[in-house]
Amino acid sequence: MTCKKCSEIQGLVEADVFAKELLPTCVESFEDFGYYGDDLDSYRLRKCPECKEYFEQHDWDHFEEGGAVGSSIRRIGKTEAAVLLQKVVEKIESAQWLKDRYDLQKIKAELARLQSDSA
Repeated sequence: MTCKKCSEIQGLVEADVFAKELLPTCVESFEDFGYYGDDLDSYRLRKCPECKEYFEQHDWDHFEEGGAVGSSIRRIGKTEAAVLLQKVVEKIESAQWLKDRYDLQKIKAELARLQSDSA
């Protein structure tokens, strides 16, 4: 199910930072549940506030290795969102500065909802 807000994200949408490309502006309004990964590759769970669909946002910075810098976003199902969110929870629990930035209780509640929906 897509809505007017996120309908422009069909399949994988990529943005090349060096070419001054951006992800669709609707992504800015998506709920952000945090990320896992490192400085080179990070994966973030996003959720459309209107239709409640989930998205995986991948950001990469391989400039030092002679590669690209960019972002991508794609729609994902609840099972994949639960797997991603479990990794996000583990990342947040491992770093105090992330605990201060994200509402871990809210994220864990979302994870519980996803896991019960996927069961």
